[in-house]
Amino acid sequence: MMIKQIVLLTTAVLVFFSVNGQDAGWMDDFGMQKFSSRLDEQMPGFISGPPTMQRLDSIIYYDYDEDTKEWSKKTFRLSIFYDHHFNDTLILQSIWDAPTSSWLHLAREMKEFDEYSRIETREFYLKSRSATRIQYVYDENDDLIETTESYLKSDEWRHTKRNAYSYSSESLLLTDTLYYRYSFSDGPVWRPIGATKFYYDSNGGALADTTYFRPWLDGDNFGEWEFFGTTMHEYSVNEHAAETTFTRWDYDLNQFRPYLKEKTVYHSNGFDIGALIDLKWNNETALWDTIKMRQYSYSKDDFMISYTKQTWGDSSSKVFELLGFDYTVNKEELLLPTSALDANPHIAFHHKVISKESFSCSLGCSEAQKFRETKYFYSPFDNGSPVALSNNPSYGVTVSPNPSEGILVVRFPFSYQDAIFKLFDLNGKALVSKSVRRDEQVNISQLPFGFYVYSLEVDSRVFVGKLLVK
Repeated sequence: MMIKQIVLLTTAVLVFFSVNGQDAGWMDDFGMQKFSSRLDEQMPGFISGPPTMQRLDSIIYYDYDEDTKEWSKKTFRLSIFYDHHFNDTLILQSIWDAPTSSWLHLAREMKEFDEYSRIETREFYLKSRSATRIQYVYDENDDLIETTESYLKSDEWRHTKRNAYSYSSESLLLTDTLYYRYSFSDGPVWRPIGATKFYYDSNGGALADTTYFRPWLDGDNFGEWEFFGTTMHEYSVNEHAAETTFTRWDYDLNQFRPYLKEKTVYHSNGFDIGALIDLKWNNETALWDTIKMRQYSYSKDDFMISYTKQTWGDSSSKVFELLGFDYTVNKEELLLPTSALDANPHIAFHHKVISKESFSCSLGCSEAQKFRETKYFYSPFDNGSPVALSNNPSYGVTVSPNPSEGILVVRFPFSYQDAIFKLFDLNGKALVSKSVRRDEQVNISQLPFGFYVYSLEVDSRVFVGKLLVK
């Protein structure tokens, strides 16, 4: 019902959809044909040369300058700063002030990490008007067990709410309890006002979650726990698509009814993602309405080169974005932030992204209009910074195979007895931290498919890189 056709458009493979009468053929009106020749122009081939580890430092948005007739009018900038453990600790949002020819700071996000590169504190400041903070607490198994949200008032952080999490022995989330902080005559106190319980199948797949709430009556008086609702998770998987359907309990009908559906459609190779679709159940028509969709197009070499974002509803919109790459720098040589990236880093940054052109079109329009250019700026690590494993064979340090199917072999020079091997997910959570000997095997078969960041400390040097687990 979801997919009407798959269209091969010159060098790019584009997945189009017509969902419940909502024709997605608008991409033809987007003038995709004029982009087709440019897609090959971005693929000059892989040029060999001495690679270097590079970090993404800033992203700048540009508008069209009527005076120069170029996309050179600065509007917005994201600046990213890292610590010596490669954590993105500061992200500044700035707007360009033409009268002073300078950047004015609009907002900043600050993060603190512990010795295992787990995030401990995240603070967000919007000029001088507001500031919020989230604090994170972990247990000995690296599971997140508590988050506390606060706001800044009169130079003092004031707590507002807290979530406490409990897990099974397999680190599956079992409960999420929400607490609010109330101020009574005896002083501030925490009171539980909501709780969600999670249920899984024998393979650890989510089956359902049930939520309860506790109503406030008056003063320090709260009612008994009451049932709020249950969400069921239903899965459908084949070689072309995977669906997750969420149903909720309907009190009026005294039964479960569909609520939301998330669908992933795969490229013809069965691996690359062709589209991510969000749908909502329409009780009046008894049909699924598409509310949001993101589609990805690929080059002839199976690299993602562009994507479209479309939303339906009161503010329907269509956006097509074309990425530009430096194919001499691949993903293993890039250090990226854990936030602030609009393009999905798992899909988009297969090589160094250097630019993005953005086009928009309202529903029913005949031609898309370009509204922004974005440029990405990088810098190499200096001599005192960590270096990439795959780019420094002269040190005799390797972690292989990459991609890995579950077993890694760590190698380093005979002159060293051991090294410290660490593996992190893309959110900075430490998954493995251990001392290893030369040629020692590290079992990571328990990890799901995806990208990870590893580091290997040998003597006074730290070698880093990215790992793909298949």
